[in-house]
Amino acid sequence: MLIGTLLLTIRAWGLDEIAGDLTQLPLTPENSQFEWEDWGITIDALQFDEYGSTTDTPIIDLVMTVVNHAHKSRSFPTPLSIKLVIGEDQFDAIKEIGEGGVVIQPTMQSIQGCYFIVPRARLGKSFDLRFEDVTTKWLLHVEITQPPPPPEPTPAPPPTEEEIAAAKKYWANERARKAQEEAEAKQRFAKEEAIRESRGDFSQAPGMTPEQKRAAAIKWAEEDAKKNIIGATPAPQ
Repeated sequence: MLIGTLLLTIRAWGLDEIAGDLTQLPLTPENSQFEWEDWGITIDALQFDEYGSTTDTPIIDLVMTVVNHAHKSRSFPTPLSIKLVIGEDQFDAIKEIGEGGVVIQPTMQSIQGCYFIVPRARLGKSFDLRFEDVTTKWLLHVEITQPPPPPEPTPAPPPTEEEIAAAKKYWANERARKAQEEAEAKQRFAKEEAIRESRGDFSQAPGMTPEQKRAAAIKWAEEDAKKNIIGATPAPQ
């Protein structure tokens, strides 16, 4: 019995450090093309699926192009011939692409695909994909590539003397403008208050006592009386 072995170990570097989203970890096979049972196999995609990538049961997709190198027509083996192995646990492949039992002519090719559902808690430093039949087993080494760290932010250059002087001038002008606006607002309020008090409205002067309010009302009443007398037209004799 001929037994061939090609290790397919997928190494995981700190899966818990990627905030739960495993799609950020690309799977890179050491050999993307190999022979198994007179099948020429090219791995087109090996990756964590977006669906379930943040759950406790992530999905690993495997898509292959297979070429029949035998001299007779035959079907590609069922997904049960491909297993994902972690320690002593074996996870069966689930068929997704390509129909089982479809006859592939010699030298012809077909797209075949499957996926694995693996408990996140079982993912460790490595796992194997095993292709096996009655006479042969193939294991292919694949690494999970850690994404590069984010670039360090470029520190801002220190301000120049001209920029510092311009900033000081700007804030000095802002303080002067604010002080002027506050002074003008106080003048407007005093003028408006005088008009209100002349009409007996002391609602904006809550600090005045009743005596002060009466004195102010008498004062403005006398002022209004003087203005009326000065501007009055004498009565006809």
